[in-house]
Amino acid sequence: MGDPVISFAQHETYAFVQDEIRLRPNVSLSLGLRHEWESNGNSARNFAPRLALAYSPHGGQTVVRAGFGIFYERQPELMEQQSLLGDGVRIRRIVIPDPVYPMPLGPAVPVLSTTPSIERMAAGIGFPYLMQSNIALERRLGSGQNYLTIEYLAVRGVHLYRMRNMNAPWPGTPGATVRPNPNFVNIDQFESSGTSRSNSLTLTLQTRAYKRLNLLTQYTLSRTMDDTEGLSSLPANNYDLHPEWGRADFDRRHQLNVVGTYTWLWGLRFGGILSVHSGLPFNITTGFDENHDTVANDRPSGVHRNTGRGPGFAEVDLRLSKIVRFERQNARQAEFAVDTFNLFNTVNFVNFVGTQTSPLYGRANAAFAARQVQLSLRFRF
Repeated sequence: MGDPVISFAQHETYAFVQDEIRLRPNVSLSLGLRHEWESNGNSARNFAPRLALAYSPHGGQTVVRAGFGIFYERQPELMEQQSLLGDGVRIRRIVIPDPVYPMPLGPAVPVLSTTPSIERMAAGIGFPYLMQSNIALERRLGSGQNYLTIEYLAVRGVHLYRMRNMNAPWPGTPGATVRPNPNFVNIDQFESSGTSRSNSLTLTLQTRAYKRLNLLTQYTLSRTMDDTEGLSSLPANNYDLHPEWGRADFDRRHQLNVVGTYTWLWGLRFGGILSVHSGLPFNITTGFDENHDTVANDRPSGVHRNTGRGPGFAEVDLRLSKIVRFERQNARQAEFAVDTFNLFNTVNFVNFVGTQTSPLYGRANAAFAARQVQLSLRFRF
């Protein structure tokens, strides 16, 4: 039903200017300005300034770095495409309340096919952007190649994309079935009304423990909160967005990574990566559509988004390589390597089921990759 043939153009321009100024021998300042414009947007005032400062007091053993920048996100073509296709004419969505299995077809099925649903972009929709600021202290330890870095990073997301049903049934009405606009079932609207906040503290130690051993150890303590899961995410309650504020889908409180390389006899090189992270969150829902907005993403009373907590992640990767040179100038050489990912075949679960009515509630339905071994041969000439 309908005519799903559309045509539209989206033009984009980007411009950037940057300059670096050395104020003193131990002080440098970088300034930049970026401008972005899209023909389907509603503003040409998307100016994104950047600033970075580096200061090295007392002979260069310590370096202090600080910066601030604004970073815009482009408007995906999908928004314009879905708004044109989902106008209630080109493509019609059919809502079947209380479906059964197998699904019978015929006039006996209560299909709301005469009342269309549409998708649209909000009037005055803006471009999402991030405001990022950081400050870092880097210190050389001793006389060798040993460096300790402490960095604090703060990121705030403004005007993030989300979708909201502007025609969801009014809460408190009989049966919660009275919609603001009776001419449509759903009016799913792309908006730029989401927000996010992220704070992280990272400690990095880069050291040469022995003559042939290099180590990089990095630990990050972070917290990322937001109220949207992305471009097409719908809230559980379209009239109350407060419970949407919760842990971001990618939020990991603790992250530890250790990277090491060791050069052995006969030019053999060992490399290893240890990754240990705390668990990702998952959403808890009832499995019912109690507010009758045609989406079964309702959550229990008092439960915010992403309150479930999955288990941690641990993995060890190993690499063994050997370089064979065919010339003294090293212009021609071959590298043989064996890579083993997830060396100990650790089971790291992912995608936990948060639907309370599911028999799999609280269990994972997927896992990260098991042990993999990769052989490679690379020539340079």
